[in-house]
Amino acid sequence: MTKSRLLWTAMAGLLVAATIATPARAQGTGAQIDESAVSTVVYVDQSNPAASDSNPGTQIQPLRTISAALVIAQNNIASGTKLEIGPGIYRESIDLNGFSTSDPAPLIIEAIDPGTAIISGADVWNGGWQPQSGGTYTHPWPYSWGAAPSPSRWPQLQPIVTRREMVIINGTPLEQVMSLPLPQAGTFYIADGSTITIWPPSGTDLASATIEVATRAGLLRTPTGISNLVLRGLTFEYDSTAVNGVGNGAVKLSGGSNILVDSCVFRYNNWLGISVSGNPARNVTIRNSLADHNGENGVALSMIKNLLYDNNQTSNNNWRGAAGGFVGFDADGIKVTRIHAATFSNSVSAYNQTGGVWFDTDNADILIQGYQLCGNLTNGMFVEASQGPVSVENSLIIDNGSNGFQMANSTGVSVINNTTYNNARAAVFIGGSDSPRNVVNFENGQTYALYSQYFTHTGNDLVGTSSQAAVLSSSLSSSWMLFVQSLNSDYNVWFNPYNSLSFSSAFGSQNLGGWQSSSAQDSHSTWANPNDSLPAYCGVPDPPPGPIQTPTPTPSATPTPGPTPTPTAIPAPTSTARPTPTSTPTPTSTATPTPTPIVAAPTGPATVTPASANFGSRAVGSTSALRTILVMNRYGNSAPLVIGQMAVEGSGGFAIVPSMTTCTIGRALRPTAQCLIAVTFTPAATGAQRGSLTIVDNAINSPQSVMLVGTGY
Repeated sequence: MTKSRLLWTAMAGLLVAATIATPARAQGTGAQIDESAVSTVVYVDQSNPAASDSNPGTQIQPLRTISAALVIAQNNIASGTKLEIGPGIYRESIDLNGFSTSDPAPLIIEAIDPGTAIISGADVWNGGWQPQSGGTYTHPWPYSWGAAPSPSRWPQLQPIVTRREMVIINGTPLEQVMSLPLPQAGTFYIADGSTITIWPPSGTDLASATIEVATRAGLLRTPTGISNLVLRGLTFEYDSTAVNGVGNGAVKLSGGSNILVDSCVFRYNNWLGISVSGNPARNVTIRNSLADHNGENGVALSMIKNLLYDNNQTSNNNWRGAAGGFVGFDADGIKVTRIHAATFSNSVSAYNQTGGVWFDTDNADILIQGYQLCGNLTNGMFVEASQGPVSVENSLIIDNGSNGFQMANSTGVSVINNTTYNNARAAVFIGGSDSPRNVVNFENGQTYALYSQYFTHTGNDLVGTSSQAAVLSSSLSSSWMLFVQSLNSDYNVWFNPYNSLSFSSAFGSQNLGGWQSSSAQDSHSTWANPNDSLPAYCGVPDPPPGPIQTPTPTPSATPTPGPTPTPTAIPAPTSTARPTPTSTPTPTSTATPTPTPIVAAPTGPATVTPASANFGSRAVGSTSALRTILVMNRYGNSAPLVIGQMAVEGSGGFAIVPSMTTCTIGRALRPTAQCLIAVTFTPAATGAQRGSLTIVDNAINSPQSVMLVGTGY
């Protein structure tokens, strides 16, 4: 994505003043580094024929490796050094642990041409591949990494989540599977300490292909407390760090003060793209950077005072986690924990196979503005266990697979002048525990007992687009009135043409009039079609959503205003929106459901991947790990994708698991939006079993079919 596509002009709107007094706006100013205070410039350029690590590191006689340049920089640590990195793929790690944390002189590591200096965790494995049957190849595998342990206090993870192997052919990553035979082209399997088996993508000439295998974990590490560090224009890819709970990934910055990450790319890494943390870290800036296609989080931030996060993107992350149903608990496009005084602006978090942005625990003085949170598998944004103030302004929250904005056990949160559209469950969901959550302020040690309270919600457009979607929903019961009595909500535009009873809470299922009467809120708000405010695109340029058409059926009758014991009509997620199971959920029957008639306009082809799912061998009566099938409305299609039927056919013991499936019948997926269908295998008999998952929708390539195979023993 180009920089111009990342820069997004915030929607204009009148800022409605809250009636509840709030502290001054957060001002995250970030790093302040005097980059002119360097005495030495060292050049590294592997593309220069004269490059050698015995050279002095001048522009005419550059070094060949970054490691050699770091030796010079370490000897010059008191005076400051800039490393200028030329174009090329540097198959090495950058270890800064020899650098003092007390020297004020800066260390600058930057690409001469941004984006052309690539630090890779992979080595080239051309040659030595032996052809096997069915288009597969094998090669000796010297590593016995096995499955990494699930981190302490985490749920037990599926084996695929705990692996660290990656194979890339001609720039295309292959999908790892856990058993042979390989189910399709574009997959690979590891026998620890023995053999790797690959099935290259269709049409690959292996003799001329570039085959890369991830072998290095930790592409850049710093000592705790490093200061005055600049990373600029660098790309970090194919890091093989395994699952962990301590922030290890491709790049881990353990800061002291003044860290600047500018115009960097973190992509296709096995776990985290980049993490920044400290005790605390102070004065941190991350800007103009991309953290996409990483195995879990794109960005992880923890314990930082004074952060500026501007014009960044975290998209298409958590492919490793989603492969094993791990789409919550820790995973998100960007995970933010214990951050004080920060500005998050003009950024995108889209199409992650998890949520978009998660502010989790002890976040205070946070300003979020001009954010785009689109097409994520679960929530768009989640604010949890944070004392605030947190203000979300002039942002887009669109096409997410669960709730648009979700809050739990947090206070002083303001949501102002945003557009929230076509989120599967609720535009705004208030959940969490009815009991207080105790949170300790990392700066002063103060303990807060947090309920969901003092929420400001003004000037927003909120649109649901299905009969199952709410505009406002809550799972609170005994603490519900604490929330309502401290709520400030007004001047909003609410709308759902398919569900007039879109306010779902302890008051019951209500229309706007009922909600206004019960809550004494939203007296100036309206129930109207806000088509004029819908954006041209969200996340990436794609066709705008069509005008919202009011359906022809007679609207539901207006309920009597006031409290009612009627239970919530729209299923609410759990308080922390963490669907990762500790044991395999029990699947439902495989009987074919009655399809929903598809009345949507035809659209272009849908992407359904993988084309087949191999569940391996299972004991009769035992249930396999989840396999997830991705359904995506392709970029460039002219209309939303609407699923009318999802059904497993055959008698092989395959079943859809509704609790882990985010695709829903009748929900509209805008172009580039996606959802998952979770399937398990429980063989009832021995021998090879076959089935198929059939998806009927309005795409021109409907129906789509996924072959399901497994073996009972």
